[in-house]
Amino acid sequence: MKNFVFLGAPVQPLADHNGGFHAHFTHSGENTGNLLIGQSFRELLKYDSAHFGEILQPAEMNERFDMLVVSAANFIYPKADMGFLAQIIESCNLPVMIAGLGAQAPDHSVRSIELPPGTLRFLSVVSERACIIGVRGHYTAEILNGLGVKNVMPLGCPSLYRSHRRDLKITKREAHPGLKISINGSRNVLRHASSVQGAVNLERQLVLLAKQNNYSYVLQNEFPELEIVSSSERDLALNEEQLAGIVVQLRLGFDKDVFREHIRRHCVVFHSLEEWDAYIQGMDFSLGSRFHGNVIALTNGVPAVVFAHDSRTTELCELTHIPHIRLENAGLVDPLAIYNAADFSGFEVRYRQLYDEFARFLDICGVEHRLEDAQKPNPPGGAVRLS
Repeated sequence: MKNFVFLGAPVQPLADHNGGFHAHFTHSGENTGNLLIGQSFRELLKYDSAHFGEILQPAEMNERFDMLVVSAANFIYPKADMGFLAQIIESCNLPVMIAGLGAQAPDHSVRSIELPPGTLRFLSVVSERACIIGVRGHYTAEILNGLGVKNVMPLGCPSLYRSHRRDLKITKREAHPGLKISINGSRNVLRHASSVQGAVNLERQLVLLAKQNNYSYVLQNEFPELEIVSSSERDLALNEEQLAGIVVQLRLGFDKDVFREHIRRHCVVFHSLEEWDAYIQGMDFSLGSRFHGNVIALTNGVPAVVFAHDSRTTELCELTHIPHIRLENAGLVDPLAIYNAADFSGFEVRYRQLYDEFARFLDICGVEHRLEDAQKPNPPGGAVRLS
């Protein structure tokens, strides 16, 4: 076994449960879905010791640890400067293992992404230090190939494999009006979408579905919604201007006070995977535009369908065969009709293939892991075909 320094997404919840909402949110990297990436990756690995958090001195890293493990996300994005990670990696002489690296664009028609110098430096050093780079899908692989980074393997996200069960099954119950449905949305990242107007129409419907049907709506990094859910009764007057702006932007058809009450009644947020798992295990169906908000359902065997609204969600859903609806095809959202039409057999087959491929990635990186039930490639040394 090895000793790891973890970089990137958080690998465990904030230890201090009394830290307050803002402390938990900051720890998550300002998106609670990040915990799914980092903690899932950590729990896949066997190791003797690990460090995450405060940056250590280079000499200490070289002396105490064997590898830098990067839990990556949509780092390949014009506004994301990864120079700080490049500096950490360059400061020591440790090899790198990285998975979950993804490109962010409105859609796959974008064939090149202008990146900050720090991110280009990060990609260069990671390509040198990692024997292979785990990327989210074929689109990201093509973007990296265009930048001269060739040692890539499309694997999806480490969060996919947190079940540690190659034979993951999705339990789909008979549809009925009383299905417990969990909604998630991307209201605050409309600019990422392939169609901003299409995203507005979709997000409006998701909010209204939750409000009108008393569905729970899972928040990940939406403000001021997160602040309102986490505030006390005496803070009900918070963020009046922002609330009014969202009501107008989404054309919700009611005023900010009604919207605030909906948030307090129906919206939820989780700062630990244990709590999130317990919540989703009590649901029959998860629906929305958040990839990780739906992956946590699938890895618990709960049906989920994703609205693919940008290159990132589309890439991940296409690679994994997760049932998804492209933004341009969303139309009028009918949760029961979508549930009835969803077929998870293709996802279950692809999951086994990707599970084996992720185990092979870890083997190539020379680390022990918990995917013991993965099948070896046949013939020996061959790759699992993922097309």
